[in-house]
Amino acid sequence: MKVDQQTREERFQICKGCEYLRPNLVGKETCGKPMIGETVSIDGKNKKLCGCVMRWKTWIKWSKCPIGKWGSVKASRAERAFVKEAKAFVNSVEGKGVLNSQEVQTLYSFHNEMTGSKKKSSSCGKCVKTALEELREWVDLA
Repeated sequence: MKVDQQTREERFQICKGCEYLRPNLVGKETCGKPMIGETVSIDGKNKKLCGCVMRWKTWIKWSKCPIGKWGSVKASRAERAFVKEAKAFVNSVEGKGVLNSQEVQTLYSFHNEMTGSKKKSSSCGKCVKTALEELREWVDLA
């Protein structure tokens, strides 16, 4: 799901040098205005910035710069299917106050595979909420 460290660093260095990289309210740099992006004129053509958090987007294989400064890496059919499953899971637990133990295990399984982390399943409500928010951001970028 993720690119290698070198590719991620190359992408993020390009972003750091971009005039459209913006700090958002929580200190995460975004491509244009957070979440909604903005439209800019480049070489006489209007381009829509994505508004994504670039420290995460630069890790995702199939992500690309909306104004063409860096490209994507093709995702396999299995990876695309996995993301589809992860999105369906996130949507299925959206708005739920409390996740049951099976849902928590599923959450951490998706989270770890998508982000490359090795978080252990937790019963801590704040930890579960954070993992779900992070997974939601990753699947929204995919």
